[in-house]
Amino acid sequence: MRYLLIWLCLILFLSTSVLAQGDCQNIGFEQGNTDGWILTYGSLGIKDQKMIYENEKNDTNSIHYVTGLNDGNDARIPSITMVSSGSKHSIRIGNLQQIIQFSRAKSTFAVTSNNTLFQYKFAIVLQKSVGKYGEITHLPYQKPGFNISIFDNNGKELSCSSYNIQGQVKFPADGFRAYKDYQYRDWTIGAIDLRNYIGQNITIVVTVHSCTAGGHIGYAYLDAQCLKSEIKPSSSCPDENGYLTLMVPEGFGKYTWSTGETTRNIRVKAKLGDPYFVKIIPQNSLDSSCAFQLDYKIQFQKNDATIDSTICEGEQVAVGDTVYKTSGTYVRNIMHTDLCDSTVTLNLEVVPMKLSVTPDSYIKYGDSVEISVKTEPQGDYQYVWNNTSSLSCPDCVETWAKPLRTTEYTVTVTDEDKICSKQESVSVHVKPCGIIIPEVFSPNDDQINDVFFVKGNTCVKQILEMSVYNRWGEIIYNQKNFQPSDPTQGWPGTYNNKPSTPGVYLYKIKVELEDGEVVDYSGKVSLVR
Repeated sequence: MRYLLIWLCLILFLSTSVLAQGDCQNIGFEQGNTDGWILTYGSLGIKDQKMIYENEKNDTNSIHYVTGLNDGNDARIPSITMVSSGSKHSIRIGNLQQIIQFSRAKSTFAVTSNNTLFQYKFAIVLQKSVGKYGEITHLPYQKPGFNISIFDNNGKELSCSSYNIQGQVKFPADGFRAYKDYQYRDWTIGAIDLRNYIGQNITIVVTVHSCTAGGHIGYAYLDAQCLKSEIKPSSSCPDENGYLTLMVPEGFGKYTWSTGETTRNIRVKAKLGDPYFVKIIPQNSLDSSCAFQLDYKIQFQKNDATIDSTICEGEQVAVGDTVYKTSGTYVRNIMHTDLCDSTVTLNLEVVPMKLSVTPDSYIKYGDSVEISVKTEPQGDYQYVWNNTSSLSCPDCVETWAKPLRTTEYTVTVTDEDKICSKQESVSVHVKPCGIIIPEVFSPNDDQINDVFFVKGNTCVKQILEMSVYNRWGEIIYNQKNFQPSDPTQGWPGTYNNKPSTPGVYLYKIKVELEDGEVVDYSGKVSLVR
């Protein structure tokens, strides 16, 4: 069924230049608005047992709603997303209230060689118009419905372009599903080949309406895009085995290739001049006469490309099998196969950057040391050190390190434009916490190594006890609770105020550290005279 007022509205529409989409820039509402579209609504009437549209006016009440990804799914039909797959925005057309009303979205775009394939998507929600016990309450022409039609410059409807649903006695209608008291059609893709209309303006008219009694609603979602009617190779050059993948747009009901394959994309052995074609039937079409054909001939590909690249000193850029490391402009011709070659112009800028850090250092437990990094040339750099818990300033050029154990510090330096980022490392070695015990001493009053005593670093709190034993296991020296590194607290090599004989003596030493830990040492010391 075709609605009586579509033609009148279309003539008015085609005469309004502000409606033109130009080059399809917002045909799918991807700008998040309705620029390029005319949105209208009006009342419904009946004449000669046909529904008619009356009192059409511009929508100033936001009956139409541009949907976004955050809108989620339809409130009545949870399985329908409010944005079509692969898009950021769609539009909902129709009043959600039980009002005797129609809603319409119209747009015109100029067909060029780059947008000859118009693909549209829609989802429909129509309320069931039967009584409580299944009885028919409305005549077919009184029920909610949906229509999409596409017209040329002269207002003539293009073949294989329309979809219309209204007046279905069967519930749900073909292609629809039932949910509660609704019948719905989830996102469906339609398409039309416009190669015969290059240079003309094409008009899309989408209309959704409720029932004429006002008790049953109808609304729909719409999305669209303009593509080029073409078969495209996945790459300019065949792969290493000489194969190319030929691709066509997705979303069609059937693909039939000249090779006999029925997939969307096919993989072929590339030979110069070989022809291929694919016949495509739109998804919503049940008529094979609506199929159209795309052709492709494998041809020599000449590719010119310009690459502007900025890298850090020490990095490199490869073009083909040639590597570039210095600033300059380079032109490289790359012959891939007998099917393609490339001329690549590389504009390369190399940002200089050199780092140097302080040498590795050695500290006692509890001490600290300054570490730093030097960057050339001078500039505004960002510095980030790791192991920040033991550093005084984790983002400074110079910082004090106070590790509890040997630690490697790595600094990452990044330039102001965040092009260069380099790292260098420095280690701070921490001498173990504890005491130093001599292996030999000589108590001969020469003021050199006359006493057996232990030295401790800053992490040693005190010597709890030190005992020396002779070869029979007798304690010949014992001292408790004294500070390390004090010769007056050591063993002078005597027993009962008499010089001990030269030889090997055993010792046991108990040490308390600053953190409360107690460590036991035992070993041998040689007494020589």
